[in-house]
Amino acid sequence: MNSWGAWMMASEIDKPFDFLNNQPEIYMILGLRDLSHHLTTVRTAYPRFHAKGYHLIYREFEHMRDLAYYPESNDDSIAWATRLRNKRLPLSAGEQKLLKQFSEASLPSPSPGGYYADLAVVGGAPAGAVLRKLLDSKDVKVRVAAAETFRHGLFGETAVAALAKKSTDSSDKVRRTAVRALAVNANWRSRPAQDALIQLTTNTSLDPIQRLDAVDALGSAVRLQVRGFQQDPAMFKALVSVLKEERGPVRAAASIILSSAYTPVRTERGRWSRNPEGGWDQWIEQITAKAAGPLKAYEVCSAMGSETSGRLDPVQLFCRGGEELNRNPAAGFKFTLQAAEQGDVPAQMMVGMLYANGKGVKQDYAEAGKWWVKAADAGNVEAASHAAMLYRNGEGVPRERELSKKLGQYVEEHAPQLPH
Repeated sequence: MNSWGAWMMASEIDKPFDFLNNQPEIYMILGLRDLSHHLTTVRTAYPRFHAKGYHLIYREFEHMRDLAYYPESNDDSIAWATRLRNKRLPLSAGEQKLLKQFSEASLPSPSPGGYYADLAVVGGAPAGAVLRKLLDSKDVKVRVAAAETFRHGLFGETAVAALAKKSTDSSDKVRRTAVRALAVNANWRSRPAQDALIQLTTNTSLDPIQRLDAVDALGSAVRLQVRGFQQDPAMFKALVSVLKEERGPVRAAASIILSSAYTPVRTERGRWSRNPEGGWDQWIEQITAKAAGPLKAYEVCSAMGSETSGRLDPVQLFCRGGEELNRNPAAGFKFTLQAAEQGDVPAQMMVGMLYANGKGVKQDYAEAGKWWVKAADAGNVEAASHAAMLYRNGEGVPRERELSKKLGQYVEEHAPQLPH
């Protein structure tokens, strides 16, 4: 999606969607020099897709205007799209023939690029299952070619988890190939790939060269986030942790990667600052809150114990609803609605989100708007932002320009709570 969002979503009520294995993948792009209504449309669409549960890549580009052609975003999004395999599409006869080659006694030779091109052509979990076996081969050359193949296709998280184990392979060539391939997958938001690179980066007992490779891989993975929207704060947190170490190549590499994340200013001593305003820890807190979007409201739940007895108070109902949403959406909605009806403002915002997304209840924008306005009246900026867009565009509700303008002004006045 290039500077656009989406309003219609399939409702999930009794049974949650399996977003990882049978739902669409989404790549959203926003040019920060685009039309103003594109900025607001996309920036309210992202948290909705995020709250719904889609596997979502979201990019913001500082110098991109309202153009479909922008090499930096086009190159990455097209490379991603061409590597995807339809999750519900059965193997064709030709694809089955390509995979069958790898069950024979003599394996096909890698392509001139050093990878198994036929497996990249098939892609997805079927080819991923083959690659997992090849990664365990006793032949180093086979393991290298299998790891290299992950740079040319997307094979599912189970296969990437197997690749991650090769980052500690006994062969240096296998290790380095695996780390480079993990960088590609981490860029496209593979959790096992990101976790593996974070673990390698923060492991101070690791060989310095291996850590340097890991830091470089993280740098590659965050290159399209560092000056835009930092969607994966955990990777940045790992890089920031390296800055606290003694001087050396690993720290220098992390510093170079992060230097694009802020605009240097002159200090009182006349030197250029090497930290964002407020320091790196505050910056991590800010980007973490921003990436979480509406789900940040559930942070209050981490401080609550799991043991509850008697009648649940509104906050407990809200947290119980959050726990249930990905197990039983209808039950999650019921608990969240009860909390909202008892006056819990984050729950009111979330009920609006659940109605808008059709999560636990049938999609209903009129109800979404009602609850968002109620939460906005109580001071919830997230709800005000979504309600302003809803009544401006009139999607599923009558357009109310004055209400939209009032809510939009409230969001602008409280912009520090929603840093961009």
